[in-house]
Amino acid sequence: MALQHIRTVDEDELEDVAEFLSLWHNHTPETWMQRFESWWKENPATTDTIPRGWVLEEGQEILGFIGNIPVPFQVAARKETAIAGTSWCTKPSARGLGSLRLVQTFTGQEGGAVLINTTPNEAAQKVYPKYGYQCILLPRGGVEYWYVRNYGGFLSLLDRHHLTSQPLRKVIRGMKYPLKYLSPAIEGFKDWSLPKPEDMELRFTRCRECDDQFTGLWESHRTPDAVTLYRDAETLNWLYFAKCVADKRHVIACHLAETGELVGYAAFDTLCADEQGGYLLQLKDVFVPVMDDRLLLLLLGHSFQLAKEMNADALSLWPADPTMQRVLRKYILTRRKVSKPYFYKYCKINKIYNIKDYIHSFVPSFIDPDGGLL
Repeated sequence: MALQHIRTVDEDELEDVAEFLSLWHNHTPETWMQRFESWWKENPATTDTIPRGWVLEEGQEILGFIGNIPVPFQVAARKETAIAGTSWCTKPSARGLGSLRLVQTFTGQEGGAVLINTTPNEAAQKVYPKYGYQCILLPRGGVEYWYVRNYGGFLSLLDRHHLTSQPLRKVIRGMKYPLKYLSPAIEGFKDWSLPKPEDMELRFTRCRECDDQFTGLWESHRTPDAVTLYRDAETLNWLYFAKCVADKRHVIACHLAETGELVGYAAFDTLCADEQGGYLLQLKDVFVPVMDDRLLLLLLGHSFQLAKEMNADALSLWPADPTMQRVLRKYILTRRKVSKPYFYKYCKINKIYNIKDYIHSFVPSFIDPDGGLL
């Protein structure tokens, strides 16, 4: 009988990995291949020395997989590489020690300054802390804010994506169609109180790429001692405009009208519940270095306008800082409690930098490349 063993994945074996993952996840092999292209071929941080991932095998059969995505990160004002673990999956008959060996292999690698996992499943949430990973709970305050335009479609989203309890979903299924026809009247009643996007000093535009202004905004306002995503134009173009997300990604840039200077930006994704309704516009990332109420209100106003243009049933927002949290709390009444763990572990950083200087300066980003983005 062949023994189980773990080895790195070669480039020409990715189709086999895609076939394996499609058996256990709700995605086709073609979708996985599109993700692989974004994770590694389009990724500016990819090198020959960083593995694409590892497989657990028995003979010629793939029993498990864990992916390995390099991500540009700032550490002590320098550009380093973090590694995002993704798509940890093991065949049921091989779970146990085989699954743990995949996590051990990922954790023991030498290629990254920081290891991260942005979308851990329930099994990962139990395992990663045992290997020294720290956990941050997102979003800030544990609350997600919903601007609802069509309550029938919004309830379809809650039902389809299991965003509420099973008993409540049964009630929702009976309410969503009547509410669908009442929503236009409710939306008209709410519109008068929402922030309006008109402002002669600021100009909001939809953008298809990030230019040097994005790099300049980051370099002018970054916190030097933070350990966080490296927001230069090259990294953002990869994260925001990868081919596999091109049909659902919408980026808004805010400029000073007089000078054209970039002062902030936000990225949104669209999510569809089913053919009958439930179309969500979801905030994925926001970077506004100088958070003031006026700019945030204008950004909210343009977010609401974008949701209307996209005919989205609801807009989902997470606060990026206390100011944004206060503004969202004031203007948006529909909310739900949510807690999503984000795991990280310092690796090479221990050898290069003084770990005590950076243990409290890790700044997570929603847009890190896993289920949260790619």
